[in-house]
Amino acid sequence: MPFQKGNTLGRGRPRREVEEDYRLLFRNAVTKKDYKEIIKRAVVQAKNGNATARAWISNYLIGTPTNDRQDEVMEAFAGILWDRNDEESLPSR
Repeated sequence: MPFQKGNTLGRGRPRREVEEDYRLLFRNAVTKKDYKEIIKRAVVQAKNGNATARAWISNYLIGTPTNDRQDEVMEAFAGILWDRNDEESLPSR
């Protein structure tokens, strides 16, 4: 394992301070307005069939599907797609 204690083959995981430095660089370089524009662009791309944009948005809205949470995630996704107040029934799986 690369991050095992005693592994001398690599430098190992970066220190938390290094990660924090990089996070702050990003945070200072990207404004809320910038990020909002990025999100809007991703929404347009997702609507036009871009699977990567759709996955990125879905991961933020409902989380990444895992085997133990798949039903929960699909239920959340269905709630986003169909207004629960509608008379339409959800499609069966």
